[in-house]
Amino acid sequence: MAECLHLDAGGGRCRREAAAGSAFCPGHEPAAVFAPESAAEALRRLLLRLVALGLLALFLFPLLFQAYRILRNLLN
Repeated sequence: MAECLHLDAGGGRCRREAAAGSAFCPGHEPAAVFAPESAAEALRRLLLRLVALGLLALFLFPLLFQAYRILRNLLN
């Protein structure tokens, strides 16, 4: 039996052995999934998250303000 060539979530080698001499355990993610991302990828993902958060805020704040005004008018 061959040792699995996948990495676990902590970056270490998978301890399971694959059946039938295969070098990969079924159901495990490829090692590339756990590879550290480059600085450019991390920055791109951060900027994408900030843009998404900004768009969400632009959509939600007017709705929350309108709901507050409606509730205030109903209670007065």
